[in-house]
Amino acid sequence: MAGYNNVIPYGADRIIKMAEKGRAHRHNIETAKVSKESFEKRVGLVFAFILALSILGVSSYLLIFTEKSGYGLTVFIIELGGLVWAFLGAKEKRQRDISEEESAE
Repeated sequence: MAGYNNVIPYGADRIIKMAEKGRAHRHNIETAKVSKESFEKRVGLVFAFILALSILGVSSYLLIFTEKSGYGLTVFIIELGGLVWAFLGAKEKRQRDISEEESAE
């Protein structure tokens, strides 16, 4: 580093400051990315919950208050299957992510 100071006054200090700025910039980008992903996951969960409740309401209405219990039961079974499929898919993705992180280390 002393050689940089011989070529350019305060050259070593300028290089270190540049590296620190680059590190801070990368850190800010990663923080923003994690924050965005977290927000998207929360919004997705809220919308999925609202959708599941509304479909459950429709199927319950069809089962209880109308004479179309076959349609209500079909909607309910399809919704239940979709929720199970989404839960198992999310669980598998989490396990895959964990194994990828372990292999990267």
